[in-house]
Amino acid sequence: MLAGLAITLGHILVTRYPDLGWPQTIANDGRALATGSALYGNPSRQYTGMLYTPPLPAVLAPLYRLRWWDGWALLISTLSAVGLGTLVAIVAGSGNRDRARAVRILGGVGVGGLAFWIVTTNPFNAVYTGRVDQVAWLFAFGGLCVLALGQAHHWPRTWPAVVLLTAAVWTKQPTATAVVASVIVATWWAASNMMTWKAWRSFVGGLAAANLAILIGLLAITRGRIWFSIVEIAARKHSDSAVIPYLSELARLMAIPMVAVALVIVIAWQAFPRLSSKSFGASLLALLVVFLLVDLLPTLISRRQQGGNVNEYLGMMWALGFLLAVAHREASTRRALTAGLVAYCSVALIVFVPRCVPRSGDQKWSCRRRCHATPSSRLIRRSSPTRAHTWCTRARWG
Repeated sequence: MLAGLAITLGHILVTRYPDLGWPQTIANDGRALATGSALYGNPSRQYTGMLYTPPLPAVLAPLYRLRWWDGWALLISTLSAVGLGTLVAIVAGSGNRDRARAVRILGGVGVGGLAFWIVTTNPFNAVYTGRVDQVAWLFAFGGLCVLALGQAHHWPRTWPAVVLLTAAVWTKQPTATAVVASVIVATWWAASNMMTWKAWRSFVGGLAAANLAILIGLLAITRGRIWFSIVEIAARKHSDSAVIPYLSELARLMAIPMVAVALVIVIAWQAFPRLSSKSFGASLLALLVVFLLVDLLPTLISRRQQGGNVNEYLGMMWALGFLLAVAHREASTRRALTAGLVAYCSVALIVFVPRCVPRSGDQKWSCRRRCHATPSSRLIRRSSPTRAHTWCTRARWG
């Protein structure tokens, strides 16, 4: 895993145009800001950005002024996914001080790599494309981990978690479910005398004040145009009335991580009764479970909307990776855990990983000829324009 990531990052850095196609949308917004254009305005008079919030384009703009290179958005997205895997590794490797330090580090790296691999089984994982998904979830789960750490160590200040969760929401809106989960758990902690009401007011009030201030500031700067772009247009999206196909899609997509999490939790089950209710592991476990419950319905609603894709499930997949880390952290039998993980990875790599290599060059070339020989009107009548475009793109690039 680490060798593959190192090679991938090396290829990104030495390629002049490493990120082409649909993922260039965020990069285009960054270029627009770098050249002095506004993102939100009258479409008949100026450049109009995508239906995204402005933080990542604002980060990309000075990078484009530094060097006009197409790989900035791709590099940030890939490094964010690596950062999430590293965060999982830190959570997994920081428990059970009775183990040797080298063993804890290797175990953490292994669990972080497994969580990263679980996410990349999603066909639209946004790890190697210049999108905002991985950046937003890095902020979201970073905020949840900081909140759990502060609760375990009784930190009087909650502003680091407020900053990270607010950054997540304004990087991509679906991460608002992490904010809702954190508020629910913080309220439960305060009602159970596990958190002071002063800290609760500081946390919830800080979230409300920070997001309201940013919203008012952006409305003033853009003269209300940002509300039309990120709220009104999103509310007008068509929703597919069918629910069952997306439930079956979710079941298929989550089969691999669910098997992994179930296996490790069963192995680590003996440790959970001894888990202190005020420990970091218990705090993070509560946040993750509530997040999964809160995130399920909005994820299915977003998936049913026009333009939705399986990247809507990325937050849940990373949450399962963090559950793996908590289970590993609290496990009492290292040998059983190691044997179970090795058995699972061996079976998963053999059974679940799809073959990516074409069967023969002739098939690929015949697909190319068929694509170029078929009029676009026939492709559009036969299926949707998006599917036709995807078919042609895949046929050309193999």
